[in-house]
Amino acid sequence: MTVWENLRAFKSLWVLALAFLGACGLYLLTLWGIVARECIMPVARERTVRIHEFLQAKAAEQGEARDIYVLGSSVVVEGVDCHVIDPLLKDGWESYNLAWTAAGPKQWLLILPALERARPSIVVLCIVATVGTSPLAADLAAIAGWEGLVSRRYLATMRPYFGEEDYAKLAPCRIWHLMTYRSFPFEALDAYMWESSRPDLRYEGYATNFKAPWVRRNIAPAKKVAQEIEDIAQRAAIHLVEHPQDALVIVEEVVRHLRSNCDCQVLLVLAPVNPKLRGLLSPEQVESAKQAYRSLAQQQGICFVDHTDILQATDFSDAVHPFSSGRAIWSRALGKALSDCTMARSLRKP
Repeated sequence: MTVWENLRAFKSLWVLALAFLGACGLYLLTLWGIVARECIMPVARERTVRIHEFLQAKAAEQGEARDIYVLGSSVVVEGVDCHVIDPLLKDGWESYNLAWTAAGPKQWLLILPALERARPSIVVLCIVATVGTSPLAADLAAIAGWEGLVSRRYLATMRPYFGEEDYAKLAPCRIWHLMTYRSFPFEALDAYMWESSRPDLRYEGYATNFKAPWVRRNIAPAKKVAQEIEDIAQRAAIHLVEHPQDALVIVEEVVRHLRSNCDCQVLLVLAPVNPKLRGLLSPEQVESAKQAYRSLAQQQGICFVDHTDILQATDFSDAVHPFSSGRAIWSRALGKALSDCTMARSLRKP
């Protein structure tokens, strides 16, 4: 083979390499345009992004903050109506439901920096005492990484609370997080087709509704609820025996971080638990978990209320989510607790 032929073969390799890089670039650009920019993703994930944007907008506002942010999981999403809470507060105070599906203490760490910058007056942490921490979903970690929810410095500080597995999901560079977006359009389409065919849920405005983002229309069939309660009771029993301190440790750090960095009041709330579910659990273990949070509140000097027992089984739409009457009862009770907290905070001001 002549020198010229060798050069031609080498040139062909360069053409293939450039074509490959061009295809990769086009792929990443498509992901950025469809998912990262237009938020074409499952609605529960989009809500997380919108909550972060909402907090950023609040951080840019001027004047005295009298905002109350309620954090929690889908139990809070479906169980707290801020339209019921607000009339029970002092003039000028307003509450916002910033919960999202599958969000617990570990997931709250992802919005903690934005939460602090928003300068809330009160943050409500709603805990299900019988549920432990859950790992970060890969797509949620990708969102947090790409959207810049957490900085490298903050991530390093919180590494012990995320744990090594979840830290590894958050640590890669932004391009890697963008690559993880690849499945979002398909998941979003699947979620849309699934939910649009179900008569019991609705998602209109869910991603940007920070007052009353409930999504349940109908009560689940009794047979399905009974099976869910049994499954959840089994997982809760394991948590209460083997991992009772997991969530508690992170909640303590969240409280410390909030009080140190934004001088806000914190209200720790134990969310309502379905009586049918409580009946399958050890009363001693449940009381021990409740006492642990009560003690944490006392040690940290924060407000604490136990709403575990305020609802009846008929106030739930399924095994865990308050529905209709339950949402109204819990929201009024939460509004009363918040009213007491706002009064106490006002009295402390000069």
